[in-house]
Amino acid sequence: MKNLIKSQELRRKIMVLLLCLGVFKVGMHIYVPGIDRRALDGLADSGGMFSVMNTFTGGALSNFSIFAIGIMPYITASIIIQLLQMNVVPKLTEWKEQGAYGQAKVKNLTYVLTLFFAGIQALVLSFSFNKMYTGLVKDPSVMSFMLIAFVLTMGTVILVVLGEVIERKGIGKGISMIILAGILMMLPDNIAMYYDMTFIGEEEMFIPIVKTVLIVAFFVTITLAVIIVNGGERRVPIQSTGGSKYGMGQKSFMPFKINMAGVIPVIFASAMFMMPMTIIQMLGKEGSKITSYIGFDSYVGIILYALIIIMFTYFYAFVQMDPEKIAKNIQQNNSYVPTIRPGKDTETYFRNIVTRLTFVGSLFLAIVSVIPILLGKVVILPEQLMFGGTSIIIIVSVVVDLKNTLGVEMKKSSYQKYKENKSGTLWKVEPKKV
Repeated sequence: MKNLIKSQELRRKIMVLLLCLGVFKVGMHIYVPGIDRRALDGLADSGGMFSVMNTFTGGALSNFSIFAIGIMPYITASIIIQLLQMNVVPKLTEWKEQGAYGQAKVKNLTYVLTLFFAGIQALVLSFSFNKMYTGLVKDPSVMSFMLIAFVLTMGTVILVVLGEVIERKGIGKGISMIILAGILMMLPDNIAMYYDMTFIGEEEMFIPIVKTVLIVAFFVTITLAVIIVNGGERRVPIQSTGGSKYGMGQKSFMPFKINMAGVIPVIFASAMFMMPMTIIQMLGKEGSKITSYIGFDSYVGIILYALIIIMFTYFYAFVQMDPEKIAKNIQQNNSYVPTIRPGKDTETYFRNIVTRLTFVGSLFLAIVSVIPILLGKVVILPEQLMFGGTSIIIIVSVVVDLKNTLGVEMKKSSYQKYKENKSGTLWKVEPKKV
């Protein structure tokens, strides 16, 4: 904390982060015009998909505020763009290889898709909510729905802008920080809801206390497991052929994390569930029947959720650690893996490592995300805790990433300060008088 306070640059970045999160918090209480919020009584206590969406938006959905859709349209657009870049659309693959210039084009296309998905989701949300909660829209005309959809879409645009500001001027990954803030903002309400459900009206307190202790121990264990797995890695030795004065190359290693994809697969899987489910809700009774079969409340939906997490973990792991590129870079740097021939053999070796580690990491993410949901169906766990596994994965991953980023920034600040203090004294050499 002392080092954080000393660094002026780091203080500025943290203030930008806090300011953006403050705007997010204020926006959750700016309500969409033309609705009767009294019709939404009880929405905060709804389970299933609404519980997940409400958690990711920090409670903005239950308030039906301008941030009710949240950041999920942007995540959905990012998923589609990344999938299309995997040699599906040649132009997007070409942009991917063009460095900063191509990335700017990709980002602009992502913004356009975000507007498209946000507009659709906003319209579907307003229509479906008006059906489920009669009287929500005071004037159910076409113009009223268009206005509500426009406001909700602009709310998503504001969140994307806040994420970009955090990324460029603040500290941490902007979109992840907004999702983390939403989950943490819901934590006090979830604890209060659990207390009311478990302790209020109970004459005998022994069983509720024991139940609470077991639940706390369970989630603490999950938290420790997520921390351990996120920090776990396999170190592959790398030998350099560059000679030194002793005629030997330098030795180093390349780390391969167990969970190479980080928190992205869980966020992606949640987004992939939310978007279709929101559209299906518009079908009314038929939509409710479909969601009862494939939603989070069903075993089929839980299995689908786990499979999507595993699929995205593999996808993103190979995006992050492309074996072909790694093998090529090592060979270009005149290095090699001991006992492995450079080139194709090294690529195959790295591919096997990524595949095996990702198998363990993907199963872990799926199990941690699904166990609380299954446990809730067996022991009647409160709805607000059934998605605790997903929330813990996001919280731990984002906080650890923020901690590492702060560490790097503090080292940079200390090094810069050291250079400024020692400039002219440590490295300055006085000319020798003749």
